[in-house]
Amino acid sequence: KLDYLVGYLKNTCKSLHAGIVFSSNFAKANSTSDTPSLEAIEIRNGGFYVSDQPVFLFGMELDNGASVESQLQRMHEYGMNFAVKDIAASESPDAVATALESVIGAAKTQSIALAVQFDQNVVAGDIMDRWPELLEPGFVNLAHEGFSTLYTERLVNLAENLRDKPMIVCASIACTPQFHFDGEPVRQEFIQHIQKLYPDRIELNRLWRSHLAEFDEITIWGDNPEYGYQNRRAYQYEWQSFQRDLITRFLAEIDQKLAQVAPDMPIALTLPNSAFLNAETRSSVNRESAAGMMDINGCMATSGPNATLYAMNYPIPHVYYTLMRSYTPDKPILNLKGNIELGDVDSPEMRYALVESTLWESVMSGVNGMALSVGNEVLEYPEALEAFITAAHNINLLAPVIMAFQQEPPQIGILFSEASKIMDDGVPHLESAQYAFEGASFAGYTLRFLTESQIVNGALLQIKVLILPDTLSVSDETFEKLSKYVDDGGTVARVGKPIPYNERGISRSDVIRSTANTVLVRGMNLPTEYLHAMDAAQENGLLPEIARPINPFGYPLEGVRSRYVEYNNESYLYIINLRKTPVNCYITGVSDVGQDLIRGRSIDFPRVLPPLEPMLIHLDKRKLETALIQD
Repeated sequence: KLDYLVGYLKNTCKSLHAGIVFSSNFAKANSTSDTPSLEAIEIRNGGFYVSDQPVFLFGMELDNGASVESQLQRMHEYGMNFAVKDIAASESPDAVATALESVIGAAKTQSIALAVQFDQNVVAGDIMDRWPELLEPGFVNLAHEGFSTLYTERLVNLAENLRDKPMIVCASIACTPQFHFDGEPVRQEFIQHIQKLYPDRIELNRLWRSHLAEFDEITIWGDNPEYGYQNRRAYQYEWQSFQRDLITRFLAEIDQKLAQVAPDMPIALTLPNSAFLNAETRSSVNRESAAGMMDINGCMATSGPNATLYAMNYPIPHVYYTLMRSYTPDKPILNLKGNIELGDVDSPEMRYALVESTLWESVMSGVNGMALSVGNEVLEYPEALEAFITAAHNINLLAPVIMAFQQEPPQIGILFSEASKIMDDGVPHLESAQYAFEGASFAGYTLRFLTESQIVNGALLQIKVLILPDTLSVSDETFEKLSKYVDDGGTVARVGKPIPYNERGISRSDVIRSTANTVLVRGMNLPTEYLHAMDAAQENGLLPEIARPINPFGYPLEGVRSRYVEYNNESYLYIINLRKTPVNCYITGVSDVGQDLIRGRSIDFPRVLPPLEPMLIHLDKRKLETALIQD
C-alpha cells in the first residue's frame, strides 16, 4: 500500500508540474480566494448565498464513532465547507444537547456549515422494547401512534437546541420516511371521506366493481384476493390518495410545531432516489406536497460505474435531481447522504474521472450541496478524494455561472403524472418518463418535469416542447389543459397511445389529437426515439438554435450530455461524454471554440471527447463572427 501511495504521489507531482507549465489559464481556474463566512449563509433564488455570492456546499457526513473536532478540522484542511450531523431517534434529549453543543462550536471554529439529520429509523433499545410492532410493515412506521408522539417531542427538543445557533444550514426531520396508517379510527375516517365523494353506494359499487351492502364494509388493509375491489384501480387511487393526504397533514403539523420553536431554522426532508420505482406511492410521502412544504429539498442518492450503456449510472440520480428541481425551482437541493461507489473501478484515472463527473453532473442537474456518507469509498483512494476536493473547489470558483445554468428557464417539459404513478403501481408511465428524460437530455436543452397540478396552474405556457411519455391516466382537468395546449398550436412529442383513463380508472372517449406541431415518438419507446423527436423539433424550428454536440453528419450524439446558457452577455457550454468509449464530437450553433474554465485550456471542435471529462466552456462568439464575415 505504501508503494502504491508513493507511486501515486510521484505521478501526481508530474501531472501538476505539466499542468502549470502548459496551461496559460491555470491560475484563473484554480486560484484560491477568501472563503466567505458561512454564518451569514441564506437561501435565495434556488441556491445558497453569502451576500451576493452563490455558494455550493461539499463535505462529509460525520462519523458518530470518531472525534467530531478532528473530523471537522480535517475537512477544513481539505477545503470542505459542509458537514452533516446525524441524530438518532433513540438518543436521549440530554445526549443530543451535549452532542450538538460540541459539534456546533467546532463547526464555527472551522467555518463549516452544518446540517442536522434526525434519523427516525435508528430505534434500537428502549423504543423497540416499548413498541416491538414498530417494524411490522418492514420499515419504521412513522404513522404508529405512540412512536409518532415520541418522534414529535424529540424533534421539538432538537429544534430548541438549534434555535439561533450559527452555521446551521438546515434540519432534516426524517430520513427516508414511510407510513402505514391503520386501525379503526383511520378506517372510519376513510369511510367518511368516501361517503362525501360518493353519497350513492350503488354508484360506488359500480365504480369500484364491488358488492358493498353498506359503507361500513369498506376495508383498508388485509390479504385480499387479486380480483377483490381493494386491488382495483379506482379503490387504490382513493386509498393511496387518502393515506398520502394523511402523511401530508402529519408533516404539516410537524412543520408548524417546529416553526413555533425555531421560526428561522430551514426544514428539510431526506427522501431516497426512488421516485421512479414502481409501487413507491403505497407507503411514501407525496413528493410534490413535501417539496412545497419544506424549505430545502433533502435527498440521498448513489452514483457509481455500474451501468450497461454509460461510464456512470446515468440517468440515476440525475433524473431524480431534475424532478426535485422541477417541483420547486426556488428551493435548494441537498444530498445529505451522497454515496459514490468505486469498488469496481480499477484505474486511478477512472476513479478520479468518476468522482469529478459525479459532482459536476450533480450541480448541473440542480444540486446545491452534497455530503459524502459515512464510510464512503471516496475516502479510501487518494485520487478519488483529490477529485472530490478539486471539483468542489472549482465549482465554487465558477458558482455564478453554474447558478445561471440552474436558473435557466426550461425549453422542454416532460409530463409526470401522479395519477399514472398510482395506477398499476406506475407501469408503464414511470419507466417511459425516465426514458423520455434520458433521451431528451442529450438534445442540449434545459428540461423539467411538469406535474398535473403545475399544468392546471398554467405551466405549459412556459415551455416550447411538451413530451408526453406513455401515460395511462391523468385527471380530467389536466386532460383539458393538454388538449387546449395542442389545439392552440403547442408542440408535443408523444407516443402514439392515447391517455385512456382519468385518475380513477374511468375510460374517456376523447383523445389528444395530432397537429402539424406533433412529433410522434416511434419505435420501442426507448431513449433514442425521444432524442430523435427533439432533433426533429429543432430541425422544424420549434426549438431555438443553441450550441450543442452533433456527429459529422449533423445528428445529435446519444450519450453526450450538454447544457447551454447565456450569462452577462457571454455564452457558456457544459459538455460531458457519458459513454464508455471516446466519441468524435462537433458543435453546432453559437461557436465551436472557447476556453475550458475547469482545466484552463483552449478548446476547439471537432474534437474527440474522452469518457467522463466534464468541460465548462466559455465560448468565443467573436471568432465565429469573424469567420462568417471572411466567408
